[in-house]
Amino acid sequence: MRELIEAALAPSGHAVSSCASGEEALELIEANDFDVLVADHQMSGMTGVELCKLACERRPNLAVILLTGFGSLEVATDALRAGAYDFVSKPVALEVLLVTIERAVTRQLLKRELGRLHAAEPPRFGILGSSAGMKRVLDIVAQVARSEVTVLIQGET
Repeated sequence: MRELIEAALAPSGHAVSSCASGEEALELIEANDFDVLVADHQMSGMTGVELCKLACERRPNLAVILLTGFGSLEVATDALRAGAYDFVSKPVALEVLLVTIERAVTRQLLKRELGRLHAAEPPRFGILGSSAGMKRVLDIVAQVARSEVTVLIQGET
């Protein structure tokens, strides 16, 4: 299955590395900066969920896709709690796996771009005012500006 997936990914332009165990995968993850890890839930040495947890601890920006023949809610929950991006049930439909990988790669690119934008110069606000109350509001706005939360500011005009 590993060789079949590797052969399916080659024409899509992805650089692919493969290995036979979770331990080998961790060694590759330590030595390389991968965007996506595709791992089987059942493998020698450790489960896919265990590999996912260790891989995400070592590379927080790594998208992990687990392949599982046991499509239970428990496995899905464990995988997501371990940091998995997604999981695909076996038997694997290569088209589904390729779409899942493409989505994961796109997500990784967007996360990198978001990080780059967050590191750039902070936004300038088009708000006028110099009162003590307005300064407090602008301080709060500056604190939340880099987060992904939605903020509603209310008050007199």
